Amino acid sequence: MSIIRTSRFFIIASFVLGFFCKDISAQEVNIGIPPITNFTRSEYKAGTQNWEIRQSEEGIIFIGNNKGLLRYEGHSWNLFRLPNATIIRSFNIDNQNKLFLGGQNEIGFLESTDFTRENYVSLTHLIAEKNLDFEDVWKTFIIDSTVYFCSEKAIFIYNGDSCSTIEPLGGRFENYFEVDGSLFFQDISRGLYKYEAGELIKVGGNGVFESDRIASILPFDHGGFLAITVSSGYFIIQEGAVSKWDRSDYLNGFIEKPYCAIKLVNGNYAVGSSQNGLTLFNKSGQILTQLNVDRGLQNNTVLSIYEDKQNNLWLGLDNGIDYVEINSPLSFIGSEMGINGTGYAARVFEENLYLGTNQGLFKLPWSVDLDYGKLKFNAVKEVEGQVWGLDEINGNLIVDQHAGANAIAGSDLKGITNIQGVWKSAVLLSDSEYVIQGAYTGFYLFGVDYKNNAGWESLGRIDGFDESARLFEEDDDGNIWVSHAYRGLYKLTLDKNLKKFQSITSYGKAKGLPSDIFTSVSKIRNQLTFSTLNGIYNYDQQRDTFLLNENLTELIGEGKNVNQIIEDDLGRIWISMENEFGLIKVKEQGLSNELEIFYLNQLEDALVDGYEYVYSYDAENSFIAIEDGFVHFNPSSISKPEIPFNLILESINIALDDDSIVNVKSRFDGAVNPEFQSNMNNFNFSFVTPHFEKFNEIAYRYKLAGFDENWSGWYNKTTKEYSNLPAGDYAFTVEAKNVYGALSKSVSVSFRILPPWYRSTIAKGIYIILIISSLVFYWRYISFREKKKTETFKQEQNAHLKEKEAEFQKSVEENESEIMELKNKNLKSEIAFKNSELASATMHLVQKGEILMKIKSDLSEIAKKVPENLTADIKRIERKIEADVRLDKNWERFEKHFDQVHQNFFKRLRANHTDLTPKDQKLSAYLRMNLTTKEIAPLLNISVRGVEISRYRLRKKLNLESDTNLVSFIMEV
Repeated sequence: MSIIRTSRFFIIASFVLGFFCKDISAQEVNIGIPPITNFTRSEYKAGTQNWEIRQSEEGIIFIGNNKGLLRYEGHSWNLFRLPNATIIRSFNIDNQNKLFLGGQNEIGFLESTDFTRENYVSLTHLIAEKNLDFEDVWKTFIIDSTVYFCSEKAIFIYNGDSCSTIEPLGGRFENYFEVDGSLFFQDISRGLYKYEAGELIKVGGNGVFESDRIASILPFDHGGFLAITVSSGYFIIQEGAVSKWDRSDYLNGFIEKPYCAIKLVNGNYAVGSSQNGLTLFNKSGQILTQLNVDRGLQNNTVLSIYEDKQNNLWLGLDNGIDYVEINSPLSFIGSEMGINGTGYAARVFEENLYLGTNQGLFKLPWSVDLDYGKLKFNAVKEVEGQVWGLDEINGNLIVDQHAGANAIAGSDLKGITNIQGVWKSAVLLSDSEYVIQGAYTGFYLFGVDYKNNAGWESLGRIDGFDESARLFEEDDDGNIWVSHAYRGLYKLTLDKNLKKFQSITSYGKAKGLPSDIFTSVSKIRNQLTFSTLNGIYNYDQQRDTFLLNENLTELIGEGKNVNQIIEDDLGRIWISMENEFGLIKVKEQGLSNELEIFYLNQLEDALVDGYEYVYSYDAENSFIAIEDGFVHFNPSSISKPEIPFNLILESINIALDDDSIVNVKSRFDGAVNPEFQSNMNNFNFSFVTPHFEKFNEIAYRYKLAGFDENWSGWYNKTTKEYSNLPAGDYAFTVEAKNVYGALSKSVSVSFRILPPWYRSTIAKGIYIILIISSLVFYWRYISFREKKKTETFKQEQNAHLKEKEAEFQKSVEENESEIMELKNKNLKSEIAFKNSELASATMHLVQKGEILMKIKSDLSEIAKKVPENLTADIKRIERKIEADVRLDKNWERFEKHFDQVHQNFFKRLRANHTDLTPKDQKLSAYLRMNLTTKEIAPLLNISVRGVEISRYRLRKKLNLESDTNLVSFIMEV
């Protein structure tokens, strides 16, 4: 919580602080019904009747039941059965947390509050044989470490080693009482006895205690005792004298057949009857409240009463168990009190409390000393249907209704308007002679004659605005601010004649609000305050914008959805948020004050959403509207020190690999950081707080140090699981928060999960040695391997270099050989080409010579036929031809050159084929030159046909097969 800043909004500080810290005497009569929780047999799963009730130091509730002993810690019920499975009507708990139990013919104790059969020790063997049939043990007392087991036939006194016995002087013991360390026993035929120094001393009573059962004996004023009898009434025992209490007859009128009773811590008395439930009265005999089947109890027969550490009551009933929160600041006013319907408005007016609901208007006479017998609301018959508001104006109570509005003054009720749907009536601050009413269809104006009390004058509807006007406030300038849930927020400015609104301004996100809708207006300390979906805002008139209220934001938290903030008639501030409802109060912190919220979250679900309403009559009486009527709130208990509530770590379970569950909580008792093996790393923590006021709404948060970085959120779940936790140190911490926002003391347990054997300290030492050895070995191995690798690498490199050199040398040689071969080929090709040309040229010369010789021959023939004068010329031509022939090479020369080109072709041809003619040789030469038949024909001076014939003859001479190619053969010669 933050320290209060300087702000006119927080003038609240001084007022609220004074209110909460002043000495007030609470009005004792409870006009409503306190919160009651009913536990049925189907819930606690045991017998119908419930007897003795007690609470352990840690807050756990134990109840004696027809089927055994019930244990309840606020979350679950457990049952312990005696070995003989009989009723447990009584038990007690000593300061060592031992539970001493009394059953039927059985006494013994549980060594602790754990419900296990092994934990039970029977004491029956210590009883004398003649007394073993003692039947039921009705009461069990512990005084100075001595235990008294009380049955009708005998009282057994256990001192830790043995049992002694007190037997009744008459027929049987009727009842047994322990009062401030003194024991009283009622003998039905002899009367009442006080047990002192091992003796029974008779207490007087004028014969009453001999004839009537005493239900209870309780401490009373000045060291006396109050004895409550079943039929005869209430008696005061003072210094051995017995007298009837003067309030006896009055109480008898309310309490029929008392069965049990206790004195409460606050000095009041609680009496349970067998016919009419529970009754509370004070030491003056004034009835404070009465609860029965019609007022919240399951059953009218109360067998036992117990006041727990929160000063609330547990009732053991003839059928069921009830928890009554008499110490709660809240009590409920509903149908049991005559109120029907949903609550909307409340007002104390002229000594009557008026409550308005959707079913009408109800009233109850109101005074400081309320008479419990008259606590019944009556309907105001003239007002029927929905009542929206109750406003006190001009000495009248204005009833704002769906059907219009009425004014109540004294016993008179007068209708002042029949406008349908009047939400609220308020005096105009700008002109107090007028009253403005917000209705379903806008605003209406009334004139009020205060001086002459002449009543109301309707001035009609104010024009210009026709939306529903349920929530509205007037600012210092006379502007009317109205909020409509689905239309938005408006500022309306009245004209001077109050006849119409001369301007209407709509506000939303454009002016700083978080939304255009869902904005509620209220007035806190005369300052307009606006509740939104995202916090509380104030209006900055100079800048015409809305600003977040930082003080309240720091108090309630950022981003809260605020339904409504309300200032009641005493100036106290109430706030309703999503899932939260409470009263802002101030705590003194040295020279400064700190704001905090006193939460009443148990009411949040019961409030009427959007219609939250609180009315405070005085410091002790506030009325909160809820769906089923009203809640009466008495905040006087807030000034008391807050009662701490314990948090119990109920069990710590570990799930093992075989799916079995082991509860290891005992290993934490007295141990510091208990250790668990590595396979025990699935933890389930079960926790609960024995705080029973709205126990279903108690929230828990937790964290596991060593695993969680932050606290969890607040949850209602009472278990937390952690699975597969790694080895390490952990601390589990849990806290609880009740419906009032109070925190319990945190509970924390530390533990250690050991690493698996292969991660233990010894194993780590071995690992270190192995690692060092491995490193040394590895280093040596690496060194050796590197050395060997280096040598091998050198050898491989040398071999590789040699191989590369050889390959290079071979490559060089091959390249040189290839180069030489290529050169030779080129040379041969050039030579062959040149020789081919030479052979071709030679062939042409041969051909030319043959032609010339043919011409010469022809010329010789011609010379014989021509005249003689021409013969000389022809002879001369012949001589030139002959001379030319001589100049050409002959065939032999051709043959020589051909052999040079074709590697002695003719020599090899003649050597292999001696029968070839010169013509055959020439044909072979031409075929070797790869000439065609057409090319060969003129060379041989024959026709193409002749060449073919010559080829055929040549094949014959060469002895070639038909499938052998002649040219290919010649080429290979």
